[in-house]
Amino acid sequence: MTDPLILHRFLQEGGANSATATNAPTTADAVEPTSPNDTAVLVNTLLIYGILFIIISLLFCWLRLRNPRVYNIRGWVKDIRCKLAKNQFGFFSWVFELNDIPDKQFMEQCGMDALCLVKILRWAFKVSAVSALNALWLIPVYGSSKDSPETAYITDYIASITVSHVPPGSPRLIATTIATYIVFGAALYFLYQEFDWFRQHRFRWLHQAKPRNYTVYVHGIRDEFKADYDLADYFQESFGLGRVQEAHLRLDTPELLEMTMKRQALIKKLEHAINIQQVKNETPTHKVNGVQVDSIEAYADELQEMNREITERIEFLEIGGYDSDDTEAQMMESARHAEGGPLDGGFLTFYNLSSTQAARQMNHARMPFEMQVWEAPDPEDVLWPNVGKKHAEIQVGKLTSLVLTITICLLWTIPISFFSGLSSVEGMEEQFDFIKEANEKYPALRAILAQLAPFLVVIVNALLPVILKALSVKECHISNGAVQASLFTKLSYFMVIQTFFVSALAGSLVSQLSLLAEQPTLIVEVLANELPTKSTFFIQLVFISTVLGLGIELLRVVPVIMASLRGCLGPNLTEKERNQPWLFFNPLAVPPVFNHASVLSNVVLFCMILFVYAVIAPLTAIFMVLSFLVLAAGYRHQLIYIYPATQESGGRLWMSFVGIILNCMLVAEIVIIGLLALKQSAVAAILVAPVIAVTMLFKSYINQRHFQSMECLPSHECHRKDISSDFYITESFEDLYVQPELLVKEAFPENASGKLRKMISLVERRKPSKKKKRRKRGLPQEVKGGRGGGGTPPASI
Repeated sequence: MTDPLILHRFLQEGGANSATATNAPTTADAVEPTSPNDTAVLVNTLLIYGILFIIISLLFCWLRLRNPRVYNIRGWVKDIRCKLAKNQFGFFSWVFELNDIPDKQFMEQCGMDALCLVKILRWAFKVSAVSALNALWLIPVYGSSKDSPETAYITDYIASITVSHVPPGSPRLIATTIATYIVFGAALYFLYQEFDWFRQHRFRWLHQAKPRNYTVYVHGIRDEFKADYDLADYFQESFGLGRVQEAHLRLDTPELLEMTMKRQALIKKLEHAINIQQVKNETPTHKVNGVQVDSIEAYADELQEMNREITERIEFLEIGGYDSDDTEAQMMESARHAEGGPLDGGFLTFYNLSSTQAARQMNHARMPFEMQVWEAPDPEDVLWPNVGKKHAEIQVGKLTSLVLTITICLLWTIPISFFSGLSSVEGMEEQFDFIKEANEKYPALRAILAQLAPFLVVIVNALLPVILKALSVKECHISNGAVQASLFTKLSYFMVIQTFFVSALAGSLVSQLSLLAEQPTLIVEVLANELPTKSTFFIQLVFISTVLGLGIELLRVVPVIMASLRGCLGPNLTEKERNQPWLFFNPLAVPPVFNHASVLSNVVLFCMILFVYAVIAPLTAIFMVLSFLVLAAGYRHQLIYIYPATQESGGRLWMSFVGIILNCMLVAEIVIIGLLALKQSAVAAILVAPVIAVTMLFKSYINQRHFQSMECLPSHECHRKDISSDFYITESFEDLYVQPELLVKEAFPENASGKLRKMISLVERRKPSKKKKRRKRGLPQEVKGGRGGGGTPPASI
């Protein structure tokens, strides 16, 4: 039988001497394996990034107190102000003080998804801490293994405390089995405990008096109900009088949307012209058809005309739109250009929680894709271009996204394999002659090049979120929060497949595809033997991602650069101008949206590394403890002081994380069994099998009711909330789910004087006609009314 370790070295050296050789080498004719140099590489990594971490930490602690305008955005920007950001605490004490903030208060100020992120990092820290304690006895077991012909070449210390140093068939491999039970048992136990806090805070999130909790999104609306009043009446019949407040269907208004966008751009120009006049005391001018004109007067006239046309279009849609028989509406036919047709989706707002939660759980039509009711996002989080898409468009979008995602995943193997193949200096010298010559001339360069591979992998992976987000949007999700949840799933599996497995196997599988194609069974052997030898590479990867990734985030390098460029290049005559985005440059007052998907996908990758290497290279677990500890403190700070709670998924990121992490655990357990089998320890491999069974049973158990029971509030809690709340609490939610281009008829610059406003205002515009009467489906008149259908609730309710 071919020794797997010798096979591994054979594949790394490039196969047999003859180009036609197809058989694996035997022990006698194989190239003598050499000991890895992991200790020197790891020491250099710790020196470089350890020192860098200390510098970044001290610099950040000093800057956050010295310059709160940069490092405490939520402490001074009015619209996103956070009570928790009032106190910045001390130089180092902020780490402990922020950790002591109660979960309830943290969720209210920072959002449900923010709480989920810090809780996931805390869970990962607890699992890694158990793994690190486990390493205290596992490292001596591996390190004190007796020498054997198969492991005699291992002289490096880091390599000697991995399972690679244990001879095949050794009883010490039972220690790997015991460690597997401890690590995965702790992970499952802690994960099950997480459901308690999540259930509590998920229901608290659903209890909040926010428009999203009293509104549902209806998709697949039948043609006979494609009007606001008709849709409201349809649900009114199901839930009783006075339960529906209003309904708003999405209308197809591409030209109106384009006009409102042009008007917004025009208003910015007019505001800037007014600022020039007021601040510089100059009359702003520009050329129109080669003639110099007064900018304020020209923009004002253009704005008035644009307001007139937008107003006419909106009023036409208000009096009945495309199917109106109103005479005046027909006169406005030329103004609308066939716009205003209702699409397949719309929002329905109820007066109470009970009706909202019931609507989400009931079947509203006989056909499978008609009158579907989904959870509504926050009004400002609605992704309007995707609202009302036809069922066929949604299905095609999902299929296209799936196919493109798989294609990109396959193509992404090329750069990841290439950069991972550079994980050794010897590999770089074989690929590039100039590197070999440089190393011979400057020996110190070898230590620097040893850090290159993981750094390049991190850089390449930074491009993934941009590409995959576009594919997630194509799936026709109606909110940015749902897009984040979809993006998180894609990124997580990308990270596990590409960064973990492809990086681990790049040095052998990719370089020897022809040999492995003829002997496919070698793939399993190479997999089990490559993973232990890659532990140092993944420690480097974790260190670089943590130190550089979090360091750049904490120091706010990119936002500071963008804000500086915005201040130099963009309009900045007034405070308002200075605090507004310009092109793709954001000022400090407008922080970017926190990328939960990207951060959490990195956490999934780290967990995958932990699950595999905690038992086969236990030193890795110690570094993972430090990484999760630093990440938890850093991101908790950023979510409190920098990022507002926007694009909320309501905890769906956490639900997705649980499913993904259980799949990662199953894959890691299978890899460990394969490793033990190749180590010729059948007993140890068989004893790990129950861990897989327990993980699968755990996954099956929680999938039965745990997630489903947290989708909606329990009925008795809805009832208690309704009777304890003001029944008219939803009056403030009126028209929040109207598409933005229909909301504002006349728009004015904020800095316009009364005289200028009067000049722009449509003084003599036509009085709008009464709305077309809709059929009331036999309901009493007292429950009719409201801009979007529904009506006033009867006093008895």
